[in-house]
Amino acid sequence: MSGELEPDDAHEADEVIDPAPPPDRVGGSSRFELSVHQGPLPPPEAYAAYIDAYPDAGREIIEFAKTAQQHRHRMGERRLDAVVLVIKGGLAALNLAVAGVLVLAIVLAVSGEPAWGVTIGLGDVLIAALLNARALWDRRKGPEGPPS
Repeated sequence: MSGELEPDDAHEADEVIDPAPPPDRVGGSSRFELSVHQGPLPPPEAYAAYIDAYPDAGREIIEFAKTAQQHRHRMGERRLDAVVLVIKGGLAALNLAVAGVLVLAIVLAVSGEPAWGVTIGLGDVLIAALLNARALWDRRKGPEGPPS
């Protein structure tokens, strides 16, 4: 047995396996419309319907929108304050590390390794100056881009 179907077996298999009928074809066209609205205020049609159903709804919806906007602004300010705090903390840690490396450079220079002390000290000051200048530049340029 080779596993192949003989011609008579293939004919029987075709009778057992009935292929699915072809899908029905429907003529014509379809139309799809999508309306998207974003924001705390409802679309004008819904706003008018709210006022018709409940006369104070307009005032309450506007008050809610104002409150939501104030909340978003407060949250944005808090997030910005947190980022500034992290940046200031990072700069303080950087400057502390620079001071530590400068102490090491002075110790090396005094203990008989002036070449190493000067090399490490100058490299440390250069790296600190570049990183602090970059941080200052990033703070000054702000969200609008670099100062003109």
